[in-house]
Amino acid sequence: ELCPSDTRRSLIDLVVLPEWQVSEQIRFFNVASDPAKSTQGLSYNEMFVTIHCARIYQSYVWNLGSLIFLIQSLSFATFAVSVDDIADRMSIALTLLLTAVAFKFV
Repeated sequence: ELCPSDTRRSLIDLVVLPEWQVSEQIRFFNVASDPAKSTQGLSYNEMFVTIHCARIYQSYVWNLGSLIFLIQSLSFATFAVSVDDIADRMSIALTLLLTAVAFKFV
C-alpha cells in the first residue's frame, strides 16, 4: 500500500461533487520508467492513480430538459400574433430558435 486509508478518504472528499458518484476504490500504481525512453538513459519513478467515477445524469436531464422544453413551448407564442404580422411572427420564431441553439452550445 502506497497510500494510507485516511489519505484515500480525503482524496475522495476532494473530488466529490453533486453530479458525480466517486467509487471508494482508488488504486495507486508505482512503476519504474523505461531507461530507453529517457534521453540520459535513466529510470524514473512513475505513479499512476486510478479513480472510478460515474456521472449522475438525472440532474442534467431535469435541468436542461425542462429549460429546452420551456423554450420550445414558447414557440406556440407565434400563433398569438396576427397572421398579417409576418415579420413579428418570424422574429419570435427565429429568436426562440437561436436561443435553443445558443443554449445547446453553452
